[in-house]
Amino acid sequence: MATEAPSTEEQRPASLRPVGVPVFPSALHVPPGAATPTERPGATEAVDRWEESGDSLRTPPRAVRPRRVGHAVELGDPVLYFNRELSWLDFNWRVLQQARDERTPLLERVRFLSITQSNLDEFVRKRVGGLKRQKAAGVTELSPDGRTPGEQLDLIREAILEMQEAMSRTWHRHLVPALKREGYAVRSWESLEEEERGHLRDYFRNHIYPILTPLAVDPGHPFPFISNQSLSLAIVLQNPRGGGTQFARVKIPVERGRFVPLADRGTFLPLEELVARNIHALFPGTRILHVHPFRVTRNADMSRDDEEAEDLLQMISEELRERRFAPVVRLEVDAGMPPHLVELLRNELALEDRDVYRVRGIIDFTDVARLDDGSRSDLRYRPWEPVTPPELDTTGEEDASIFRILADRDVLVHHPYDSFRASVQRFVEEASADPRVLAIKLTLYRLSLIHI
Repeated sequence: MATEAPSTEEQRPASLRPVGVPVFPSALHVPPGAATPTERPGATEAVDRWEESGDSLRTPPRAVRPRRVGHAVELGDPVLYFNRELSWLDFNWRVLQQARDERTPLLERVRFLSITQSNLDEFVRKRVGGLKRQKAAGVTELSPDGRTPGEQLDLIREAILEMQEAMSRTWHRHLVPALKREGYAVRSWESLEEEERGHLRDYFRNHIYPILTPLAVDPGHPFPFISNQSLSLAIVLQNPRGGGTQFARVKIPVERGRFVPLADRGTFLPLEELVARNIHALFPGTRILHVHPFRVTRNADMSRDDEEAEDLLQMISEELRERRFAPVVRLEVDAGMPPHLVELLRNELALEDRDVYRVRGIIDFTDVARLDDGSRSDLRYRPWEPVTPPELDTTGEEDASIFRILADRDVLVHHPYDSFRASVQRFVEEASADPRVLAIKLTLYRLSLIHI
């Protein structure tokens, strides 16, 4: 029977081989039902019910839980109102539902999972960041539903734990198998043949290694600055001679692509796993005890009055700088990260226990949408060509002013189904060329090319 050739790790001297826990717990194989050390007992109960329900699309978990209302209640009684933050999380459950709905084209389901993650990240940055700022400032004012900032943060954490678990299960139990059936595969290092590993080592050496910057912490080098939502590896090193340990951090250059393509079309390896499996190249002469991915989220709740700003551009520049160095409000770590390493990160980032989230599987699903290389239109929504509203169709008319049309009647447009170019864009263009117009003021909320 043929045996696999020894890997590079096995060929290295024993003193330099990784020891302790697995060097990089695979982000692709999550044991079903495996609990994390800091997970509250009921964190997955609602997700379990969602998985088991035959009508799961109608019964997602809920962050908002209505309270019992008495017979004689004043209109201002907090019991009558839902919490704004929890209501938003319920909206995001509806987005995640789209990733679970098998009626949705597969690559669109993957994209909806990516959107769910992106939405949640923004929620943590803005809403959780704002509540943490209020709590730190000693704000005692209650929300309309009668809760303090601290109480809201506790409820939000419980809801995020459930959503995080549901996102992980949606990826591993539903999307990964479905992608595999369509010729897409996100592989783990253990599943690769030695020839594939060799090609990946060459790719790492030629394309990834030159742009990595390992940062070790010692008396002469303080804990490094970690940028917002960057994916990093936390590494514990040991000197084979002295036996002392040292912490180091390596930022994963996801701008090169989060998933590294293999020779087989549609097959990928997560970049963080490739870096972790070759991490010894960055620390020659040391033993690698632990390698675990983590990610931080920084506060983006900046309160400024743009109406009173003398220089709007300068104000925006200052706010962007403040956001870059804003306090960390969330730490996501691999579920297998040792407690002492989690504690080190938590202390250095000045976080509370409830700011730490252990993640089973891949950390940050935002990049999974990049698996779509554009070659499988059958797995996406059919393209929609926006139509010109009949009221605005002035083809062949001499006096085709949109203002003349609007002077006769209002026109309601519905984007992206009605053409943005033939309605809003046309309105602004004609206004900009009209000498009677003194100023144009408008608000663009997340304008996308899909609206044009």
